Amino acid sequence: MAGGRSGVSHDQAIPDRLKDDALHRLMMKKMPGIVWSTDRELRVTAAFGSGLAALGLQPVEPVGRTLYELFQTQDETFPGIAAHLRALAGESASLEQAWRGRVYHMYVEPLRDHAGNIVGCIGLASDITERKQAEEALRQSREQLEQRVEQRTAELAVANEALQTIYDGMPDALLIADIETSRIVEANLSVCRMLGYSREELLALSVMDVHPAEDVPIVLENIRTHTEKELRSARDMRMLCKDGKVIPVDSTAARVIYGGRKCVVGFFRDVTHRMQTEEALRKEQRALRRLLESHERERKLVAYEIHDGLAQQLAAASMQLQAFQLSREQDPEEAAKALDAGMALLAQGLAETRRLISGLRPPILDDQGVVPAIEHLVREPGEPERPAVELVVNVRFGRLHPLLENAIFRIVQESLTNAKRHSQSDKVRVGLTQRGRRLHIEVRDWGVGFDPKAVGQRRFGLRGLRERARVLRGRVAIRSTPGKGTRLTAVLPLTVQ
Repeated sequence: MAGGRSGVSHDQAIPDRLKDDALHRLMMKKMPGIVWSTDRELRVTAAFGSGLAALGLQPVEPVGRTLYELFQTQDETFPGIAAHLRALAGESASLEQAWRGRVYHMYVEPLRDHAGNIVGCIGLASDITERKQAEEALRQSREQLEQRVEQRTAELAVANEALQTIYDGMPDALLIADIETSRIVEANLSVCRMLGYSREELLALSVMDVHPAEDVPIVLENIRTHTEKELRSARDMRMLCKDGKVIPVDSTAARVIYGGRKCVVGFFRDVTHRMQTEEALRKEQRALRRLLESHERERKLVAYEIHDGLAQQLAAASMQLQAFQLSREQDPEEAAKALDAGMALLAQGLAETRRLISGLRPPILDDQGVVPAIEHLVREPGEPERPAVELVVNVRFGRLHPLLENAIFRIVQESLTNAKRHSQSDKVRVGLTQRGRRLHIEVRDWGVGFDPKAVGQRRFGLRGLRERARVLRGRVAIRSTPGKGTRLTAVLPLTVQ
């Protein structure tokens, strides 16, 4: 009843001082790390905390020992608590210290009496071994990661350098463009040389900047509709150079992942030279076709002249000789007339034959050369009212290649024939001048003239002259003004290759 009357529990029956001492001891015992205090000579006056048990020490064991004995170290290796107490004039200090295989963080605070004199110190040592180990492991891990990153970066740099070397060593131009933005993300040296940009300039451009404006919609559509694993080739594309020049290219494109982005890689080849060669070949084919047409025309003219001249004369002569045979016994007088007429026609036929032979290729051209042949051409008899022909020759060569001699003769012959037939001029001058290894031919009249632009393409003979000269690496030019006459000039090399 007495206990019940009091209504006080066991804890309540404990005096407050005893409870405070017990709580104090419990706190000191369970406090993490080690708490210690010393006198002025650094002898431990008290030590407590859970860290003592971790070191196998009882709270009473450190008491009476100096800090040096407690920590089993020397002042020079233990950057001393005493040094902090003396040198820092009583300021608190913080340091880390390895102790018995573990690492502690120590905080030291001086103890002062009521007069402010230092009478000792109090310290707290916290075990940070696991933290230091974790920090060391983290440091090593970070170093290893940094090494791997450096190694990977170096490998990527080598790979990129090798890839760029491959890009730059390619004869074809290369561009890589982002599909979504159409921006250029890679370019090699070949495309820089082809378009006239530096690599830095190209990487600041887009696809729209390297194609003519009228081609851009088609190019962009091709980029956006390009499907994976599809390889597209295109001929007769065009690219725009930095200086504004447009060049034809052949291209091949494929879709790739570059730098984590969906891109299109394009390979371009400048085909300007190929197209020029193809155009030159087409011109050559057209020229050869026109030359063949010219030869065919000449053969037709010869056939017409034989049919209308020589053949008619020979046919008439044959008829007269037949009449002679039929009437020579019955009417000798008529037979004699028929014979005379037949012989006259044969003489005309013979003359026509010689004229035709001379027109095709005069024997003097083969026997003596082109200059005597032209002199003979100028002097040959013709119509009484033909213009006077003046020949001026200033050459040093003798005989030339037969093809060249024939071409020179034909150019002069055709030009002279045109002047006689169409110029209505009283005078025609033919000039042959050698300048180095080239022959300059001039045939000039002072007649009615014509407009070369209006009739140049229709005059088969004029076109034939140009083709003859071009085949031999020469050229022909015709200048004419209505009412002021015509001048034809031709320049031919004196050698045939």
